[in-house]
Amino acid sequence: MQHLEKLVKSLFTEGAIIELANKLNDNKEADAFSTSSGSILLDNEEEVQVQIIVTRKKEDFYGDFDVVEHNTLVQ
Repeated sequence: MQHLEKLVKSLFTEGAIIELANKLNDNKEADAFSTSSGSILLDNEEEVQVQIIVTRKKEDFYGDFDVVEHNTLVQ
């Protein structure tokens, strides 16, 4: 994907993770906090959003480097 590395490095990922972790630390009632870190373009010029989730809910944990496919079904 063209320019992907440059775009990813420009996103607010590190700061967002720290901010969300601090919010979770300060709020013991919340299971998770999430935010958008920015948007990138795929090769077909489709815009997608990078989202960051920090959660303490063990059932929602993934393994290191797991990739999970999400599909929205409309009925």
